[in-house]
Amino acid sequence: MIPTLPSFDIRDSSFFKRRTQLPTPKEVRAQAELQHLAGVNLDCRKALTAPYVRPPPVLFKDMGLFVKWGSAVQISEAQSLHAIRQSLGGDFPISEVLRVAHRWTWDKLGHDSRIAICYELRTTYDHLRHLKQDPLGKFIGNVARAPLYDRVLHI
Repeated sequence: MIPTLPSFDIRDSSFFKRRTQLPTPKEVRAQAELQHLAGVNLDCRKALTAPYVRPPPVLFKDMGLFVKWGSAVQISEAQSLHAIRQSLGGDFPISEVLRVAHRWTWDKLGHDSRIAICYELRTTYDHLRHLKQDPLGKFIGNVARAPLYDRVLHI
């Protein structure tokens, strides 16, 4: 079942086996400010300025948590990751919590590490190709049967 509420916690995730609650929005903003002051920006294309439309992601190392936040974050991304994890289970190497994308460190990786990542991506896409839409309920949209978000069409 895909959560369709505007706010939801996936309580059976590995995070909630170790912790009882996620950081509050105030704690996320405070951690973002600390990272900014320390000169650590997980995505150099993004700035930490109000109204926080696309701020840089926040890393809580002690919790093993990567937080994508801001008003432009689409809930359908989390719904999609949750649905894929439910559909493919342990056969699919997808994080319950988003991790830092490899593109920010790709140039620093050795040849063997790059090959390993490419192999993981190949396996991931092979698994995704096996997912099929219910023939009786075909639609074009996101995983929650809502319209797809497209920045080009979003005004």
